[in-house]
Amino acid sequence: MKRYTTLPFSILNLIFDVAEGLLLLRLFFVFLGANTSTWFIRILHGVSDPLIAPFRNIFQNSVVEGFTIEWSTIVAMIAYALLAVLVERILYSLAVTVDESMTDHEALEHHAHHHA
Repeated sequence: MKRYTTLPFSILNLIFDVAEGLLLLRLFFVFLGANTSTWFIRILHGVSDPLIAPFRNIFQNSVVEGFTIEWSTIVAMIAYALLAVLVERILYSLAVTVDESMTDHEALEHHAHHHA
């Protein structure tokens, strides 16, 4: 899907990109068995814990040959990606509705104002 550059879409994309990035880092460090007593991992878990809280214990973590797969993080990443698409489509449909409700004169002024 096209990444919109208008302000609401930019803010939305930034929020979801930061959340997905934090979750990806968490997934990576948990997978490799990072030491949870180090300051970086404690901060990462502290920031990302609220993001995975709704999905915790849906599935038990898996350990394969010493590597941990934290399923709650994977489910959270999928859920937030789907939520981002849903919110973006709602914003897009609202933007289209507003644009369609403008008269031709208003639309030209609006376009000229934003592209000046």
